[in-house]
Amino acid sequence: MLIGEEVVFDWLKWPDTPYRSMPMIRLGQDDHGTWLFAPRGTAASYAGHEPTPLPVSFLTLLPRSERWWIATWISGNDEIDIDLYVDIVHPPKWIGDACLRTVDLDLDAIR
Repeated sequence: MLIGEEVVFDWLKWPDTPYRSMPMIRLGQDDHGTWLFAPRGTAASYAGHEPTPLPVSFLTLLPRSERWWIATWISGNDEIDIDLYVDIVHPPKWIGDACLRTVDLDLDAIR
């Protein structure tokens, strides 16, 4: 796994329905976990739709160990009144070095 490498983050909805696929940049790892970034304008694909530019930038933390949550800090668009989004998910799994997959359980904490 290389820092600065692009990875694809695939999201499924419970139990295994495709939902979203988004390229992100692996920023690195620290004591908290692995950090990923997708700048505003990154083309995210939603199931059944053409890729759409993200209206915000995402800074995402995949916590160390197998945790049932992912935290995403959102910035870059004053029209979106969310700065932190915590998704309750099945622990994310790496599929090779450049693809990550999780199942979103639709339980979210939003600030």
